[in-house]
Amino acid sequence: MANGKGLSVSHTAEQTTGQLEEKLAGLREAAADESRQTELLQLRAEVTRLHQREQELEGEIGRLQQAVRQQATALEQRQALVAEDTALQAVREQQKQVGIAKMNYARRWTLAFLMYAGDHDEQFPSTLAAAADYFVTVDPPEAADPAIYAALQPGQYEVMYHGSTAEVTSPATTILLREQEAWPDWTGSGANRVYGFVDGHSEVHHASDGDFTAWEAERMGQRQPR
Repeated sequence: MANGKGLSVSHTAEQTTGQLEEKLAGLREAAADESRQTELLQLRAEVTRLHQREQELEGEIGRLQQAVRQQATALEQRQALVAEDTALQAVREQQKQVGIAKMNYARRWTLAFLMYAGDHDEQFPSTLAAAADYFVTVDPPEAADPAIYAALQPGQYEVMYHGSTAEVTSPATTILLREQEAWPDWTGSGANRVYGFVDGHSEVHHASDGDFTAWEAERMGQRQPR
Protein backbone atom coordinates (compact mmCIF):
# COMPACT_ATOMS: atom_id res chain seq x y z
CA MET A 1 0.00 0.00 0.00
CA ALA A 2 2.76 2.38 0.86
CA ASN A 3 4.35 1.87 -2.51
CA GLY A 4 1.04 2.42 -4.23
CA LYS A 5 0.47 5.69 -2.45
CA GLY A 6 3.98 6.84 -3.27
CA LEU A 7 3.45 6.15 -6.93
CA SER A 8 0.15 8.04 -6.89
CA VAL A 9 1.74 11.11 -5.32
CA SER A 10 4.62 10.97 -7.72
CA HIS A 11 2.25 10.68 -10.66
CA THR A 12 0.18 13.64 -9.43
CA ALA A 13 3.30 15.73 -9.01
CA GLU A 14 4.38 14.90 -12.51
CA GLN A 15 0.96 15.92 -13.84
CA THR A 16 1.11 19.18 -11.95
CA THR A 17 4.60 19.89 -13.20
CA GLY A 18 3.51 19.15 -16.76
CA GLN A 19 0.53 21.44 -16.45
CA LEU A 20 2.71 24.19 -15.04
CA GLU A 21 5.18 23.77 -17.85
CA GLU A 22 2.35 23.90 -20.38
CA LYS A 23 1.01 27.09 -18.77
CA LEU A 24 4.51 28.55 -18.68
CA ALA A 25 5.03 27.71 -22.33
CA GLY A 26 1.66 29.29 -23.12
CA LEU A 27 2.57 32.39 -21.17
CA ARG A 28 5.90 32.57 -22.95
CA GLU A 29 4.20 32.24 -26.31
CA ALA A 30 1.63 34.87 -25.36
CA ALA A 31 4.41 37.17 -24.21
CA ALA A 32 6.27 36.60 -27.46
CA ASP A 33 3.11 37.36 -29.44
CA GLU A 34 2.54 40.51 -27.44
CA SER A 35 6.16 41.53 -27.96
CA ARG A 36 5.87 40.89 -31.69
CA GLN A 37 2.63 42.88 -31.77
CA THR A 38 4.26 45.78 -29.92
CA GLU A 39 7.26 45.63 -32.25
CA LEU A 40 4.94 45.58 -35.25
CA LEU A 41 3.08 48.64 -33.99
CA GLN A 42 6.37 50.40 -33.42
CA LEU A 43 7.51 49.53 -36.92
CA ARG A 44 4.25 50.83 -38.36
CA ALA A 45 4.62 54.05 -36.40
CA GLU A 46 8.21 54.39 -37.67
CA VAL A 47 7.09 53.81 -41.27
CA THR A 48 4.40 56.48 -40.87
CA ARG A 49 6.93 58.90 -39.39
CA LEU A 50 9.40 58.20 -42.19
CA HIS A 51 6.69 58.71 -44.78
CA GLN A 52 5.76 62.05 -43.24
CA ARG A 53 9.42 63.04 -43.16
CA GLU A 54 9.77 62.02 -46.80
CA GLN A 55 6.86 64.29 -47.70
CA GLU A 56 8.41 67.12 -45.68
CA LEU A 57 11.74 66.63 -47.47
CA GLU A 58 10.02 66.60 -50.85
CA GLY A 59 8.37 69.89 -49.92
CA GLU A 60 11.69 71.37 -48.83
CA ILE A 61 13.36 70.15 -52.03
CA GLY A 62 10.55 71.72 -54.08
CA ARG A 63 10.98 75.04 -52.25
CA LEU A 64 14.75 74.92 -52.72
CA GLN A 65 14.37 74.15 -56.41
CA GLN A 66 11.95 77.06 -56.77
CA ALA A 67 14.38 79.34 -54.95
CA VAL A 68 17.22 78.18 -57.22
CA ARG A 69 15.10 78.87 -60.30
CA GLN A 70 14.19 82.31 -58.99
CA GLN A 71 17.84 83.07 -58.24
CA ALA A 72 18.86 81.84 -61.69
CA THR A 73 16.21 84.07 -63.28
CA ALA A 74 17.32 87.03 -61.17
CA LEU A 75 20.95 86.36 -62.11
CA GLU A 76 20.06 86.23 -65.81
CA GLN A 77 18.18 89.49 -65.46
CA ARG A 78 21.12 91.12 -63.66
CA GLN A 79 23.51 89.82 -66.31
CA ALA A 80 21.26 91.19 -69.04
CA LEU A 81 21.14 94.57 -67.28
CA VAL A 82 24.91 94.57 -66.86
CA ALA A 83 25.36 93.68 -70.53
CA GLU A 84 22.92 96.41 -71.55
CA ASP A 85 24.61 98.93 -69.27
CA THR A 86 28.02 97.93 -70.62
CA ALA A 87 26.77 98.40 -74.17
CA LEU A 88 25.29 101.79 -73.28
CA GLN A 89 28.53 102.82 -71.59
CA ALA A 90 30.43 101.84 -74.72
CA VAL A 91 28.03 103.87 -76.89
CA ARG A 92 28.28 106.84 -74.52
CA GLU A 93 32.07 106.65 -74.51
CA GLN A 94 32.13 106.38 -78.29
CA GLN A 95 29.87 109.41 -78.63
CA LYS A 96 31.99 111.31 -76.13
CA GLN A 97 35.08 110.62 -78.22
CA VAL A 98 33.23 111.66 -81.37
CA GLY A 99 32.10 114.89 -79.69
CA ILE A 100 35.64 115.71 -78.56
CA ALA A 101 37.04 115.02 -82.03
CA LYS A 102 34.39 117.20 -83.67
CA MET A 103 34.98 120.05 -81.22
CA ASN A 104 38.73 119.92 -81.82
CA TYR A 105 38.12 119.91 -85.56
CA ALA A 106 35.71 122.86 -85.37
CA ARG A 107 38.13 124.79 -83.15
CA ARG A 108 40.95 124.34 -85.66
CA TRP A 109 38.68 125.73 -88.36
CA THR A 110 37.69 128.73 -86.25
CA LEU A 111 41.39 129.42 -85.66
CA ALA A 112 41.97 129.12 -89.41
CA PHE A 113 39.18 131.67 -89.94
CA LEU A 114 40.76 134.04 -87.42
CA MET A 115 44.18 133.73 -89.08
CA TYR A 116 42.56 134.31 -92.45
CA ALA A 117 40.80 137.42 -91.11
CA GLY A 118 44.12 138.69 -89.74
CA ASP A 119 45.51 138.61 -93.27
CA HIS A 120 42.38 140.01 -94.96
CA ASP A 121 41.50 143.25 -93.14
CA GLU A 122 39.68 141.35 -90.36
CA GLN A 123 37.21 139.94 -92.87
CA PHE A 124 36.14 136.33 -92.33
CA PRO A 125 36.10 133.97 -95.32
CA SER A 126 32.75 133.01 -96.79
CA THR A 127 33.65 129.33 -97.14
CA LEU A 128 35.87 126.79 -95.41
CA ALA A 129 37.72 126.20 -98.65
CA ALA A 130 38.88 129.84 -98.65
CA ALA A 131 40.58 129.29 -95.28
CA ALA A 132 41.95 125.84 -96.10
CA ASP A 133 45.55 127.11 -96.28
CA TYR A 134 45.27 128.26 -92.65
CA PHE A 135 43.84 124.99 -91.34
CA VAL A 136 46.35 123.04 -89.24
CA THR A 137 46.18 119.27 -89.48
CA VAL A 138 47.21 117.49 -86.29
CA ASP A 139 47.54 113.85 -85.34
CA PRO A 140 44.73 112.48 -83.15
CA PRO A 141 45.48 111.84 -79.47
CA GLU A 142 47.11 108.51 -78.71
CA ALA A 143 44.08 107.11 -76.92
CA ALA A 144 41.64 108.25 -79.60
CA ASP A 145 40.19 106.15 -82.38
CA PRO A 146 41.92 107.29 -85.60
CA ALA A 147 38.84 106.36 -87.61
CA ILE A 148 36.82 109.05 -85.81
CA TYR A 149 39.26 111.76 -86.84
CA ALA A 150 39.65 110.36 -90.35
CA ALA A 151 35.89 110.68 -90.85
CA LEU A 152 35.90 114.46 -90.25
CA GLN A 153 35.64 116.52 -93.46
CA PRO A 154 35.25 120.26 -94.22
CA GLY A 155 32.03 119.56 -96.09
CA GLN A 156 30.39 118.56 -92.80
CA TYR A 157 30.53 122.19 -91.58
CA GLU A 158 29.05 125.45 -92.82
CA VAL A 159 29.82 129.13 -92.24
CA MET A 160 27.21 130.94 -90.16
CA TYR A 161 28.76 134.41 -89.79
CA HIS A 162 29.82 136.57 -92.73
CA GLY A 163 31.49 139.84 -91.89
CA SER A 164 34.49 141.24 -90.08
CA THR A 165 35.81 140.62 -86.59
CA ALA A 166 35.40 144.32 -85.80
CA GLU A 167 31.65 144.12 -86.27
CA VAL A 168 31.11 141.40 -83.67
CA THR A 169 29.87 142.70 -80.30
CA SER A 170 30.18 139.38 -78.41
CA PRO A 171 32.74 137.00 -79.97
CA ALA A 172 32.26 134.32 -77.28
CA THR A 173 28.54 134.01 -78.03
CA THR A 174 28.55 134.51 -81.79
CA ILE A 175 28.44 131.37 -83.91
CA LEU A 176 31.03 131.39 -86.69
CA LEU A 177 30.44 127.92 -88.08
CA ARG A 178 28.50 124.78 -87.27
CA GLU A 179 27.97 121.18 -88.28
CA GLN A 180 25.54 120.89 -91.13
CA GLU A 181 23.86 117.84 -89.63
CA ALA A 182 23.10 117.22 -85.95
CA TRP A 183 23.61 113.69 -84.58
CA PRO A 184 21.30 111.69 -82.27
CA ASP A 185 22.22 111.59 -78.61
CA TRP A 186 23.26 108.21 -77.18
CA THR A 187 20.36 108.37 -74.71
CA GLY A 188 17.90 108.30 -77.59
CA SER A 189 16.55 111.69 -76.55
CA GLY A 190 17.32 114.78 -78.59
CA ALA A 191 20.38 115.55 -80.70
CA ASN A 192 23.81 117.19 -80.58
CA ARG A 193 25.59 119.65 -82.85
CA VAL A 194 29.07 121.18 -82.77
CA TYR A 195 29.62 124.93 -83.10
CA GLY A 196 32.69 127.13 -83.54
CA PHE A 197 32.54 130.67 -82.17
CA VAL A 198 34.17 133.92 -83.24
CA ASP A 199 36.45 134.01 -80.19
CA GLY A 200 38.01 130.70 -81.31
CA HIS A 201 36.35 128.23 -78.93
CA SER A 202 34.04 125.38 -79.89
CA GLU A 203 31.36 123.46 -78.07
CA VAL A 204 28.77 120.72 -78.39
CA HIS A 205 25.20 121.83 -77.82
CA HIS A 206 22.47 119.35 -76.91
CA ALA A 207 18.85 120.03 -77.87
CA SER A 208 16.48 117.75 -75.98
CA ASP A 209 13.84 118.13 -78.69
CA GLY A 210 16.34 118.09 -81.55
CA ASP A 211 15.48 121.68 -82.52
CA PHE A 212 18.40 124.13 -82.42
CA THR A 213 16.58 127.08 -84.02
CA ALA A 214 15.88 129.20 -80.94
CA TRP A 215 19.29 128.55 -79.37
CA GLU A 216 21.08 129.46 -82.61
CA ALA A 217 18.97 132.60 -83.11
CA GLU A 218 20.30 134.00 -79.83
CA ARG A 219 23.87 133.45 -81.03
CA MET A 220 23.82 134.59 -84.62
CA GLY A 221 25.77 137.72 -83.72
CA GLN A 222 24.97 141.38 -83.35
CA ARG A 223 27.11 143.63 -85.46
CA GLN A 224 28.68 146.89 -84.31
CA PRO A 225 27.19 149.90 -86.09
CA ARG A 226 29.64 151.47 -88.53
